[in-house]
Amino acid sequence: MKYFLALCFWLPLTLLADVTTSCKSTLSGAVIRANLSDICYTQDGDYFLQWQGYWDGNTNKHFTPVTGWQQSLDLMAIEADWRLPTIKELHSITTQTLVDVTNLPPDALAENWMVQQWLIRDASGAPLIPIADAYLLSSSYQGDNGNGTSKVLALNLATGLIEPLAHTDFDSKSVYMIKVKQSSPVWLNITTQYSGTTGYCLQHDDTLSNIIKVSTCDNSVQQKWLLEPNTGFIRSYSGGCLQAKSFANYADTTYETCSDYSTSVTPVNSDRWDALEVSSNKVFRSQSESDYYFYVASGSGGGTKKGEVLVWDYSSIANDDQNIWYY
Repeated sequence: MKYFLALCFWLPLTLLADVTTSCKSTLSGAVIRANLSDICYTQDGDYFLQWQGYWDGNTNKHFTPVTGWQQSLDLMAIEADWRLPTIKELHSITTQTLVDVTNLPPDALAENWMVQQWLIRDASGAPLIPIADAYLLSSSYQGDNGNGTSKVLALNLATGLIEPLAHTDFDSKSVYMIKVKQSSPVWLNITTQYSGTTGYCLQHDDTLSNIIKVSTCDNSVQQKWLLEPNTGFIRSYSGGCLQAKSFANYADTTYETCSDYSTSVTPVNSDRWDALEVSSNKVFRSQSESDYYFYVASGSGGGTKKGEVLVWDYSSIANDDQNIWYY
């Protein structure tokens, strides 16, 4: 209860690490390549694809060029479960709008920010993707009609156009690979052990801007969440994120569109959280206001209803059972 909080000492906090995210997810503030997700997901209804770049293995995620069609096939053959995307799949992660070919982030991938940042280009000679004549390879090809002119289809990173590449084009152009496989994220049921709602699941309504609550677990998509520790998003299967409406005791959390790097929500970054571990239990601390955590309301204060998920300033107390979560 918020009126009878027993003081106790926090055990050391450990930030939970992960590398998975939605391909649309963004990092806040300055972008550091080492902090980009290693793996991201796109979703079309209940169909998910997992994406990863073919890069050099260091933390900066510099893409490794391939010098021939057979080399690309050989490299994919040793990647368990991974394959080259079809041209249709590659086209599905690009924008259909006009692009500015001079921009260092390839505009063709602007709708999938994480992939775009993997493939950011450079005009100064650094070991990143070049501005011109750079392509992403697909597994699709044009038949040669018996005349020996078979060509592989690829995405031009500057223009976003699909172009056929002859085998000899690998010598004159920069060709890169991005891997894909059909795979869903690990969806979590985030539950509370607070008395009276023990084992209830974190849940949102179908529409945006409604208060988030806990409810009896029913395996619905409104109770499936993906934690993205590198971005801070707690993203629903339905696509939106858990957001604090303000930072004050008893303030609501609501289900909202996840914020991106070019726009601000109010308060700024109020949908980004650090998942912390306290003696095998989980708590969620705001990245924007580090004193605030979200918790399950008891219904005994602030005009709240039992089971609503609200935020509270925990700076003057140690912990209580209302902000402890399991998954």
